Amino acid sequence: MISKRIKELASIIPDAKRIIDVGCDHALLDIYLASKKSETKFLATDISKNALESAKKNISDNHLENRIETLLTDGLNNITLNKEDLIVISGMGTNTIIDIISKRLEEINNIIIQSNRDLETLRNFMVKNNFKILDEKVIFDDYYYIFIRFSKGKQEYSSEDFWLGPIIKNSSNIEYFKFLLKRYQKILFEIPDHNLKKETIENRINFLRKLIEKK
Repeated sequence: MISKRIKELASIIPDAKRIIDVGCDHALLDIYLASKKSETKFLATDISKNALESAKKNISDNHLENRIETLLTDGLNNITLNKEDLIVISGMGTNTIIDIISKRLEEINNIIIQSNRDLETLRNFMVKNNFKILDEKVIFDDYYYIFIRFSKGKQEYSSEDFWLGPIIKNSSNIEYFKFLLKRYQKILFEIPDHNLKKETIENRINFLRKLIEKK
């Protein structure tokens, strides 16, 4: 059964000639997308041999060997990238993601990322390396997941855009804003008065309160 997270991730993925799923795990995303995008080819990669063997079995069980290739590799190593490729990296930490893509930034034009943590650092890194944010999506599936679609290009962003998201902040997702508000209130409670981060957290709490009031 395909999880809500995978279905929602798939919904933000546009048509592409080839989709490269980095850290594919069991290739469930690729299999689901293959049923929706008949003209797309897929490359499912993973650093884990066991995960890739499971992916191969799932692909075979769905008779998609001619659509979905697999590759045992670390990140984007040993992959020839084309400008039409769309890369998807989901379920890793920001530092790991940055390490994977930093070596191939000049060759990447379109990428969708779901990081488990530190989205502010991720957005900053991508924007500094000449990517703009085309789309964002927040979903709840026992936990809040955020998908961000980046494309080559330049755009100006505010400080709120980096920690909250330029598209997310204009959404009507009040429950997510309330979740963030509680999280920042907890952080504020734990920060000593002399800590320089205290003012930043207070500003974010005030921003979220105003955002919730407007909605």
